Amino acid sequence: MELGYCREGEGTLILDDRKLRYRPGMLSVIPHNYPHTTISDKGTLSRWEYLFFDPEQALKELYPGNQARRIQVLQRVNHNAFLLAPGADETIARTTDTILELIAQKKEFYQECVKNQLTSLVLLIARLSPRQSIQEIKKLDASGDQILPALYYIEQQYMYPIKIEELAKICNMSETNFRRVFKAATNMKPLDYINTIRVQNACSMLRSSSDSMKDIAVKAGFGTVSTFNRDFKKILGTSPYQWKKNPAHFEEKLSHYNISALKGW
Repeated sequence: MELGYCREGEGTLILDDRKLRYRPGMLSVIPHNYPHTTISDKGTLSRWEYLFFDPEQALKELYPGNQARRIQVLQRVNHNAFLLAPGADETIARTTDTILELIAQKKEFYQECVKNQLTSLVLLIARLSPRQSIQEIKKLDASGDQILPALYYIEQQYMYPIKIEELAKICNMSETNFRRVFKAATNMKPLDYINTIRVQNACSMLRSSSDSMKDIAVKAGFGTVSTFNRDFKKILGTSPYQWKKNPAHFEEKLSHYNISALKGW
């Protein structure tokens, strides 16, 4: 996830198909791999300060035994990108400022302080997206543990063919009931979740290897390159090739910060 704090200058922030005007004091909140770019007004230069971190890692530590809850919060965190005007959400702005200050000063225990602040920041960002009803959250918490064996299995076996019937058996459920409970817990169909995990891992390979698209497709669990391209674009809104050459990825910028946030996809 990328948070940008505009310190100087004015211009246009393009978020997918939205064009938004920015000015000093504004804060951009952009999920992983969300298409975006900033364009300074003609003849001017803008200065942004950026924070890059992995919300999933923070949630793993916050909810170590509740995978379904982590998925629910991540879905809200990754739901949309925002450009916040000064005063629109002072808590997020203050927390972001605190983290950037801690990183800049690097005083004793600063990494531990940043870690705690990042956890708060993830939950504050989740609040920006539409809230699920109390009934949906209760349903999620009640059903999450039931499908944990399937979630763990998918994480370990995504590169191989996976049948929904197999996942249901792992959870000691009928296939029909498994599909219903899985959707209630994750707000995703089982196959969509499997493909999302495969695309996550394909992104890691695209970043770190020079393998061909065919090889990456196979290693990520896709039967053909055409299937890989189709599902990749469905999930991330762009082709694997375009994603790989997009210079806006945060990995390079992440290396500028000596903090404990791990790489996301």
